[in-house]
Amino acid sequence: MVFVYEGGSLVAKSKYVNIDLAKLKYLIQVEGYEHKDIYTYLGISHDTFYTWIKKYPDFAEAVKLDKSLLLQELKDTLIKRAKGYFIEESVTETITNSKGETTTKVKNVKKWIQTDTALVFALANLDPDNWRRTDKNEIVENIIKGIEAIDISKADLQKKIKKLRAQNEKEVEEAQT
Repeated sequence: MVFVYEGGSLVAKSKYVNIDLAKLKYLIQVEGYEHKDIYTYLGISHDTFYTWIKKYPDFAEAVKLDKSLLLQELKDTLIKRAKGYFIEESVTETITNSKGETTTKVKNVKKWIQTDTALVFALANLDPDNWRRTDKNEIVENIIKGIEAIDISKADLQKKIKKLRAQNEKEVEEAQT
């Protein structure tokens, strides 16, 4: 409650009177605020917040957790970064001649911006069969399946491993000399 003087006496007024509903809607839809963020921002308790939702339909409408604008903005940003875009930057260059005089030159430079992470993320979601990250367990399972598919005895496999190790050691020795 907020207390104000009206007609010479102290009167209790609800904080609700001074609420900017458009700002609350913006904070939720564009900035991604959650209900806890909103009642903290307003300086009210959890209980007061939910009482206002029940008591004031315009408040309830303003604080709906509709994140569609934020989601669309994030999608647009991801697509822009994945596709890449140019930005123009001003670069200041200081040049000193043989006489020791300096001149400053400002030139505009176009720079290509593309985020590989955004590109990989977009591809992984748009074409998961070809761009999906594999789970380590899945990799191990595939290796085991591959080994099981090879028709070789354990003794022959150990011989091949021993031969490869010897070959590797020989190559290391030759490289050191």
